Amino acid sequence: MTAEGIALILGAVATLVTSIATAVVLILKRDVTKVKDGLGEVHALVNQNRTDMLQYQNDLIMVLQKNEIIVPRDRSTVAGTGPLPKPDGRDTA
Repeated sequence: MTAEGIALILGAVATLVTSIATAVVLILKRDVTKVKDGLGEVHALVNQNRTDMLQYQNDLIMVLQKNEIIVPRDRSTVAGTGPLPKPDGRDTA
């Protein structure tokens, strides 16, 4: 086999490898796009549920405070480390 024949075979193999790699990348990119779309929907759902839960929790705290029931501070968040507001909206400090 001549040098030209070997060069042609190497060129053909390189083209084949490039084509296969391109196909794999396109397939993976399509799958990642589907996952990202799904994650966006889940993210919106979780955020809305959390917002609703925090509003409901705040409503419960206000009712308890209006009835002069001591409510412990929520220590699960940085924002929850301060004093609770009074039912009229003023700080306890």
